[in-house]
Amino acid sequence: MQDFVAGARSAFLRLASHSASDSARSLWADPSGVRGVLRHRLAGPTSAIAFCVLLGAAALGVGNAAVFLGLAGFVAAQVLIARVLQHLGHRLRPDVGFRVVVVTWPIALGALGAAGWTAVNDYHGEVVSLIGLITAGLVALVEPTGFAIVWAVVAAAAVTTGAAVGGSVTGEALVSTGAIAVGAAFGERLRHVIEAFLGNRRELLEETARIPASRDPFQTAERLLQPLVRWTPVKNPSLVWFTPDGRSVFLAVAGNNLPPHLAAGRELPEARNAYMRRQAEQGPWTSGWTVVDGDEGYTRGVASLGIQAGAYVPLVHEGRLLGLLTAGWSAAGGDHSAMAEYIPALVEVAHAAATALGPGLAELEQRSTASQVVDDVLHGQRYWPVYQPIRRLRDSTLVGFEALTRFDAPVTTQRLFIQAGLVGRLRDLEIATMRAAVMEARHLPEDCWLSANASPGLLVDTDLLASILEPIRQPVIIELSEHEVITDYKPIAAALGRLGPRRSLAVDDAGAGFASLRHILEVRPAHVKLDLGLVQGVATDLTRTALVAGFVRFAHDAEFELVAEGIETQEDLDALTRLGVGLGQGYLLGRPERASAAASNENAPRGGRAMGASRVRSRTARTRSQAGAIAASRTTTPAH
Repeated sequence: MQDFVAGARSAFLRLASHSASDSARSLWADPSGVRGVLRHRLAGPTSAIAFCVLLGAAALGVGNAAVFLGLAGFVAAQVLIARVLQHLGHRLRPDVGFRVVVVTWPIALGALGAAGWTAVNDYHGEVVSLIGLITAGLVALVEPTGFAIVWAVVAAAAVTTGAAVGGSVTGEALVSTGAIAVGAAFGERLRHVIEAFLGNRRELLEETARIPASRDPFQTAERLLQPLVRWTPVKNPSLVWFTPDGRSVFLAVAGNNLPPHLAAGRELPEARNAYMRRQAEQGPWTSGWTVVDGDEGYTRGVASLGIQAGAYVPLVHEGRLLGLLTAGWSAAGGDHSAMAEYIPALVEVAHAAATALGPGLAELEQRSTASQVVDDVLHGQRYWPVYQPIRRLRDSTLVGFEALTRFDAPVTTQRLFIQAGLVGRLRDLEIATMRAAVMEARHLPEDCWLSANASPGLLVDTDLLASILEPIRQPVIIELSEHEVITDYKPIAAALGRLGPRRSLAVDDAGAGFASLRHILEVRPAHVKLDLGLVQGVATDLTRTALVAGFVRFAHDAEFELVAEGIETQEDLDALTRLGVGLGQGYLLGRPERASAAASNENAPRGGRAMGASRVRSRTARTRSQAGAIAASRTTTPAH
C-alpha cells in the first residue's frame, strides 16, 4: 500500500507542478510516474486483498468453481483496468489521466463486485458475505483513518445485507455499493496523504521565502538548507556555486559529521564540476550515485552518508546560472525514480535560494575578480608615476607637481581603487604607488613641492608615512580626498603636526560636495583644490563664477591657497586669474609626464599671454583630455 501511495503522490505532485507537455514527456517515461502507478502499483493492493480473500474461501473448504473463477476474474480485471487507464492516460493530459484513475477505481470495483455476486449468489451467499467482511477488515487494518474505517464499515454492511437478500436486484446493488466503498476507503487515504504532503510543501516554501539575503552567501546558503531538512526526507541537501573562473564550490551542506570533501568552501573534483555544469544547462535532473576512484575520495565520502541517488536543480538569477541545489536520497541499487516527486518543490526552493543568494554571490564574484586584478597589478608592478605641473596663474611660474599613477590594467583607475578597497588591498595599492612616486620624484626640481594623495588611514599612520616620504627632498603636500569618509578629525590634525614643518595638507575636490567643506573647517589646510566640475565653464557660467569668487574670499579669510584643477581652455584660465585664484593645473598648463620629461619642461611657458598659439590649442584640449583618459587601457590616478 505504501508503494501505491508513494507512486500516486509522486504523479500527482509532479503533474501539479509541470506543464502538460513537459509532464507527458517526463512522467510517462519514468516508472515512478503515472505509468508506474497505473501499471504496477494500482493493481497491487486490490489484487493482494482479492488473493487473501481467495485463500480465506479455500481454507473454508468452499470448492465451487464459480467462486474461484469470480475471484480470479477480480484479480485479472484489476490488472486489465490498470492497462486501460494507462492507455487512456497516453491520450489525455496527465493530470486528467490521474483523476480518471482516482474516480474510476472505486467504480470499477463496484462493477466487479456486481459481477462476482452474479456468479455466486445463487449458491454461496455466505461466501459473498465472508468476502465482504474480510475485505472490509483488510481496508480498515491497512488504512486506519477515520473515513477509511467508515467506508470499510459501509462495505461490510452492504455486502452482508446483499448476501442476505439473495439474488435480487437489491442484493446486487448492495454488493456493488460495498465494493465502491472499498475503493472509496483507499481514495480517502490517498487524499489525506496528498494533502499532508502539499501542506509540508507549503510550509517549506513559506519558510524558505522568509530567509533574507545577506552579504555573506555562505551564511545565507546554510540558512536556506534548514527548511529542506525540516520539511522533506532528502539527505544532506547542498548549495553549490559555479564560480566565474570555472570551478564549483560548496556554499553549504546540511548535516552532521560530514566528510571533509563536503565542507563549505571546498571545491568539487574537476570531472564532477564539468558534469554538473554540463547537466545544469539542461535543467533539473535525477541520477544514481556511483563511487568513482581517483576523485580524492569525494564520491566515496558522499556514499558514506548513505546517499545512493540525488536530485539536482539549477540556481538561476536574472537569467544567469549561479550554481545548483542538490539533494541526496537513500535508494536501493541507486534507484533515483522516487526523487522525481520532490523535483517541483526543489525547483521552487531553488528559485527562492537564487533570489536570496544572487546579490551576495555577485559581490563575492566581484571580490574574487577584483582580488585577481589587484594582485596582477601589484605583483607585476604594472604601475608607474607621472607628474602634472602646478603653476601660478598670473605668470605661469612652476611651483609644484601632483603625483599621479598610470596603470596597465583592464579596469579604470577609479574602478581599480574601488576593487582594492573591496578586497582589503587598498592600503597595499596606496603604499606601493606612493613609494614609486616618491622614488622617481628625486628627478624633479628641488624648489618645487610635490603633492600626493593619501587616505586618512595612511595619514594617521605617521611612522609609515614618514618612512615612505623620507627619500624626498622637496616639500610635500598631502591631499585629503573629498570622497573619504572621516568621522573624527583630531587624529588627522595631530598626525600632520608629527610629520614636520615641510609637510602640509591640501583638501581635494572642493566644491564637489559637502564633505570637502567640513574637511576645510576641521583641518585648516594650507591648500584647497577646486574641483574641475566647478572650474570648467567658469568663464561663461555666472553660477560657477559666483561660487569661485566665494571660495576666493573664503581662502583669503581662512588663510589657505586655492588650486584650480582641470584648466583646459584659455577662457577659463583668464576668468580664474581675474577672480583671484592663485594656482592651477590642467592640460592647458601641462600634461602629466614622467619625472625626467616633467623636469625638462619646467621653464616652458604655459597659458596666459605668453602662450601665443595656445588659444588654438585650447579649443581641442577637452577632446584630447577625454581621449587620453581611456587610451590603451592605461589609466591615471593621484598617487596614494
